[in-house]
Amino acid sequence: MRSYKFKTTDLVRKHFLNEAINNILEREQIKIKDTDIAYDFGLEQDYCELLEKFEKHIKIIIEVNKNVR
Repeated sequence: MRSYKFKTTDLVRKHFLNEAINNILEREQIKIKDTDIAYDFGLEQDYCELLEKFEKHIKIIIEVNKNVR
């Protein structure tokens, strides 16, 4: 797979990932207080891994889309 350079910033991708996470939590009627998770380093590491996988997944979709055209 060729290296793809995103047109969006890291901050924009984080925004969309956060929006997706928040939508699911809202649909599941789960309320989270920022203070509950602010110092959970394991959760922060999981988030970073999720963001990395999210970006890789987007790159795969873009590459497959190019090949289909």
